[in-house]
Amino acid sequence: MAQRLLLKVYLQGHSYQRAGVLFMGLVPHSFEQGDLFSPKYTDRSGSLMDTVDLINKKMGRGMVRFAGESYGGDWRMNQNMKSPSYTTRVDELYKVGE
Repeated sequence: MAQRLLLKVYLQGHSYQRAGVLFMGLVPHSFEQGDLFSPKYTDRSGSLMDTVDLINKKMGRGMVRFAGESYGGDWRMNQNMKSPSYTTRVDELYKVGE
């Protein structure tokens, strides 16, 4: 399409620079890019929270949690096989010549 348009406007003997063509509006009008704060998502979030609250009320507190919430138990990561942190911690850099 861009080449066909170029053939219509091209004038021989003129200097031209390389250019790009940007096509915009190629999505259907029904498509809507929302954000976290738009009412549509806020309503869904409220409904989700109501459902989580209902399950926790019936099944017991903490039955349903968000992945980002801490477990609250005394679980600790096993660090016996942990790789060295010398790429992120200056105090664990290898020393040469000492």
